[in-house]
Amino acid sequence: MGTTKRWKAGFLCTAAMAATWLVAGCDRAAPPGPEVVGESVVSVPVKAETMHAALLATGVEPGSPVQFAEKYVAAKGPVVEVSVIWKDEEGKNRTDRAQNWVRNVQTGKAMQHPWVFVGSQFVKDEETGKQTYLAGITGNLICVSNFPDAALDIPVQSTDSDSALLFAAFTERIPPRGRPVTLVLTPKREKAGASKE
Repeated sequence: MGTTKRWKAGFLCTAAMAATWLVAGCDRAAPPGPEVVGESVVSVPVKAETMHAALLATGVEPGSPVQFAEKYVAAKGPVVEVSVIWKDEEGKNRTDRAQNWVRNVQTGKAMQHPWVFVGSQFVKDEETGKQTYLAGITGNLICVSNFPDAALDIPVQSTDSDSALLFAAFTERIPPRGRPVTLVLTPKREKAGASKE
């Protein structure tokens, strides 16, 4: 049996350490607001469209974002492993799964769900005809609460309502604010649908 090459995309970012519904917030077309910066574990100085293109270059195609119209339909798409690399206080390189930086508030354990590449959405301006990538406007890059404009989401129902949050930052596992962190995105070839934690 032959081997399959696994391509990766890496992005240098900064620990932000205050997330409740967003793992990574990106540079946005709109002026940055406290709603994204204050809810991000890491801040990624890259356009969402660039991350989308990097994932496409690995050979994966986006699935479909979460839907809430008549009923909840989970986000679907290729699983993307998200790893974090940083230097600890002693200058040693550390690597971990990004899920280990996200705590399930019901169990107190690290999040077990994978992220899936849903690809956000493109909308067309009726006046100009210009296509706009929604994650580039909102900054919803890698989410733990479901957003139809997310680039990566989890395939399980998870709200952004403060009173019903399923996930929170595992702050004791996250480097101090401002520490450089590299996010490594490694797409898998299988697609994920709804899962239970």
